[in-house]
This record gives sequence, C-alpha cells and structure tokens, in this order.
Amino acid sequence: KSSVTDATSRCQSFGRVVTKSSFAMAGVFACFGCSCLPLKPSRLGDRSAASSVSHVPAVTSVAPSVEKPTVPSACEGHRILASVLAIEQRCLGSQNGGHGAAKTEDTGPFNELVVECMHDEPDRKYMLCSSPSSSTIIAYFKVFFPDVYVEEVLRALVDLGERKIRDAENEYQVHRPAQEGDTTMQEDLSHMLRAPWPFANREILQRRWQLPLDGVAGGRAVVLRSFEDAALFPGKPDRVRAFAHLSANLIRPTSADN
Repeated sequence: KSSVTDATSRCQSFGRVVTKSSFAMAGVFACFGCSCLPLKPSRLGDRSAASSVSHVPAVTSVAPSVEKPTVPSACEGHRILASVLAIEQRCLGSQNGGHGAAKTEDTGPFNELVVECMHDEPDRKYMLCSSPSSSTIIAYFKVFFPDVYVEEVLRALVDLGERKIRDAENEYQVHRPAQEGDTTMQEDLSHMLRAPWPFANREILQRRWQLPLDGVAGGRAVVLRSFEDAALFPGKPDRVRAFAHLSANLIRPTSADN
C-alpha cells in the first residue's frame, strides 16, 4: 500500500493544469538489482556478497550502442510494448481466476507468472509478478485520475525540463536525443535512484521510445529498457547499476475529450 501511495503522489504531480477530463495510467516494471540494496562499501565493507542481485548478470542481453535510431532498434520498442501489454493482461486476468488465465486471450510465456495483488481499489491497483524460473520481479500498478489531459501526463514523463523540476536531485540526463523524423522518439537517458543510508544509490541507463497504443484513441506508451554503454555513461564506483529488463507507462484517456 505504501508503494501505491508513493506512485499516486508522483502521478498527482503530473496534473499541473486542471481540466475537465480523465485518464488511467498503468505501469509495468521488470527490474534486476533494484529490490535488494547492498550496503555502502565505504561504510560497511565490500558489497560483493550482494553482487548476484545488485549487478547486471553476465547472461543478460542488452540493447546495442548506436549513434542513430535503426529499424531493428525501433522494432525493439514495439516488442517490449507487446510484452508489457501481455503482462498487464496476465495481471488483470489473474483477478478472475486466482493464479489463473487471462480474461480474453492467452499471454504466451507470461502464463507461468504468479500474480500477487497487493492493493485493489476501483481507482488503483498494485500487483507483483514472479516466476519459479526467474529471479526477476515484475511490478504492475494502475492509477485512475480525473481532470487531467493525456498530453499533460506525457509531457511530465518525457520533457527534460519537467523531469528536472520534479526530480531535481536525481541527475536526470538525456545523452542522445531523438533524431529528426524519428516517429518513435528514441532517446538514451540516465538518472540516479537515491537510497537511504546505509544503502548504495542506484544509477540506470535506459533507451526510451514513445509509441501509440493500438486500439486506444489518444493512448500513448512510454517504453524503456536498460542497456550498457561505458563510453556513453561510465557511471560512478560508489553506485550500483540497476537494470530494467522492460518498463513502460501506459496512458489511456477515459473520456471522449481525451
């Protein structure tokens, strides 16, 4: 419930302009190295005991380092979005069948996910997904807000100036902006995730796309995935590199005026 409260407070900051509209935003995050925080090495010795959880595993595939958007890279954003939508379907379908099947369609490899509902109200839901065959944890949340436009939410999520206002201490930075004419708005960005003492702060490098939600008039998806590029973002030795296998914010209008 505390996680939902935090997510809600962040979402509420998006609505800078009050309007006569509403939207629902869902988020899916599959992360490695974020749930278990190692102690600061400077205070409590070496952190190698937590390295299996805190660092990117050697077998993890990462997005390639490129100077300009390519067709395969753009397609990667769409593949991630398809996975996120399947996970969402699995989460919402589980409410009608225990660990069970999705409501309307098969979710393929995500059928094996065990879904635990942590919070369930009409205007907010929070779920955790896990699999016996993986150490990755997937978090899903959905929040409904009246009186906010989709465009305002999107701007608060992706605009560099807006992010720096909201996350002034998190060193939010765009390393490679979207190229002119790129309809997916592919960008490479990084930011820091502060942790309370005695835990080490996180830092994360991600590739981001802005994609339409098929079948949802006015719907938008902000899709992200971590990748490694030491030349672009070498990081700092006193921080732990977090790795998000997939992440997305799904923004859906819930009224005719968007």
